[in-house]
Amino acid sequence: MLFRSGKCTRDEIGRAFRTWRGGTGSGAARTRLSQSDGLAESMLETAGRLALADAKLPPPVAQFEVHAPNGRLLARLDHAYPFQRVALEYDGRSVHEAPTALYRDRDRQNALAALGWTVLRFTWWDVVEDPARFTRAVAGLLNDRRQRLPS
Repeated sequence: MLFRSGKCTRDEIGRAFRTWRGGTGSGAARTRLSQSDGLAESMLETAGRLALADAKLPPPVAQFEVHAPNGRLLARLDHAYPFQRVALEYDGRSVHEAPTALYRDRDRQNALAALGWTVLRFTWWDVVEDPARFTRAVAGLLNDRRQRLPS
């Protein structure tokens, strides 16, 4: 998220790590830096991507655009598995709790469903507090979709 916003670069953080003496979490922080992609628009998206990687699931496509048959942009998904038409949406409380956002999210989800997409919605609790349940839900749907694909 910081990379995407231009507030810092991977190199700047890398330099800070090189001067850091280490301690609890320093190895994990270095590993996570190497896994950063600069595409996340929230900490929750990053947490989701990293939980999926930790569970050895295929990496999703970040900020995937879905267009209606007429070419109009229908949605930009937080994460997607386009071939299986699986969308992962991360609902942060500050944005998705407002009534207008709720209605917009539902309308968008219905339009995606009409195009054959399945949208899984997750909150901070799902991803951070219970990542095993989060990744099982994603893995289960991906496995189900793979079994249904024509040979």
